[in-house]
Amino acid sequence: MSNFNPLEVNFDDTQTWDLICSGRTKGVFQLESNLGKSWAKRVQPKNIEELSALISIIRPGTLKAIVDGKTMTQHFVDRKNGVEEITYLHSSLEPILKGTQGVLVYQEQSMQIAQQLAGFDLQEADNLRKAIGKKKADLMAKVKGSFLKGASKKGVVSDEVAEEIFSWIEKSSRYA
Repeated sequence: MSNFNPLEVNFDDTQTWDLICSGRTKGVFQLESNLGKSWAKRVQPKNIEELSALISIIRPGTLKAIVDGKTMTQHFVDRKNGVEEITYLHSSLEPILKGTQGVLVYQEQSMQIAQQLAGFDLQEADNLRKAIGKKKADLMAKVKGSFLKGASKKGVVSDEVAEEIFSWIEKSSRYA
């Protein structure tokens, strides 16, 4: 192993992905548990982006967050496997959410949405991330006002759609 060079790792090695997809993940942090193996078999990750999403969607909050009678984890899997249609509240969300099957998985996605739709700068977007991560209702209410005002001013989406998108972001704070 003295010749190992991390810069030469082949991230497209199909044999490695096949092992992960079959649940043969002993020694793979966060995937060697029965939970990790089970969801790896369902998600069938074929690249680093899908593997990152898999690890994120098997966290307790995502496994418990119910929308339309299913967990966000199950929505992700069903969309990835073609069982459920991938939809977006607005077409401008597609570039941000495409890699996660239209499911809001990462706090950073909420930050990007706020920048794109409401014109948030990085500091404002980071305040949104803090409100989500720390479950701060007072900060979330303040950020919501800024988001809705910014979205109205920017005009990418209607006020009604902005309201719906922010509601979705608020709900994601239970798991993202």
